Amino acid sequence: MDCQFIVDMFYAFNTTEKINFIMPFYRGGDMFTLMQEQDKLPEDWARFYVMQVAVALGYLHQNGIVYRGMKPENILMKETGYISIADFGNSKEMTKDRLSVETSNNFDMKTGASDYTAPEMLDDESYGF
Repeated sequence: MDCQFIVDMFYAFNTTEKINFIMPFYRGGDMFTLMQEQDKLPEDWARFYVMQVAVALGYLHQNGIVYRGMKPENILMKETGYISIADFGNSKEMTKDRLSVETSNNFDMKTGASDYTAPEMLDDESYGF
């Protein structure tokens, strides 16, 4: 993916036990930490970050990717103040005309953050972009 609001990956390799990704270091931390440090995000900050997330999700959708890892911990903060979305482990490739149904047989709740799981997935309903 080539979008300024999606994490870059320079290289990947695997060992016998793990897959390793070489990515930039994000000195600004993550959105979860920022939200904990700030009692309340100023409205202009929220607009700034939401715009970037919307652009990133739009880019992914245009490229047939459903991003299913949206949570504050996966929004990394660059030193410049801009964000990068990370953690594509639960993402899925889809075509625009195909919906998906994840049933309890093939969606393991232990792999994702259940606090952020979409209601459609919990109810075994179809979903799309």
